[in-house]
Amino acid sequence: MGLMRAVVVLVALLLGLGLAVAPPAASGDEGLDPWRALKAGDWVKFRSRQANDVVVEQTWRVTKADAQRVEYVVESVTFDKGRQLGKPTKSDPETVALSGEGAIAPPKLVPETDAASAKRSEAVVELKDGRKLACTVYELSTEADGVAHVTQIWSSADVPFGLVKVMTDGNVKQELVDFGRD
Repeated sequence: MGLMRAVVVLVALLLGLGLAVAPPAASGDEGLDPWRALKAGDWVKFRSRQANDVVVEQTWRVTKADAQRVEYVVESVTFDKGRQLGKPTKSDPETVALSGEGAIAPPKLVPETDAASAKRSEAVVELKDGRKLACTVYELSTEADGVAHVTQIWSSADVPFGLVKVMTDGNVKQELVDFGRD
């Protein structure tokens, strides 16, 4: 899978476009570890900025988790210039099988085909509440239709699902707002 397609799939997942694909696990060699650490009640809240001051906030919430499966739902709210548009939506539960029959490896933030060319660094991201997250940052350079693009993906083992931030060409596409356990 090419990088641009991976980023589009990732953004689509976070925007709740109804793709029947599991959300991304942390990238690199961590594999399913972020998924195996999930517990019922774990949640993450992301904010995605769209064109024309439209912002989508999504909360991914683990409803069930054990050694074999993780079930989660995605709750979405859309804002235009700070004003909420419509009612919040909630997805049907999605299940990811971690072991046994039907087990899958959730997509990684950095597909293996792109990992070899990715620049890897470490960074600390501070949330608005002051919590600091040690992150691995992957920087990938691609070209689409003759235009060069740079995508940076931050991941942290301290965050459910592993995703912290995605930037393309210097613009934040989505970022972690908050996380915790109910």
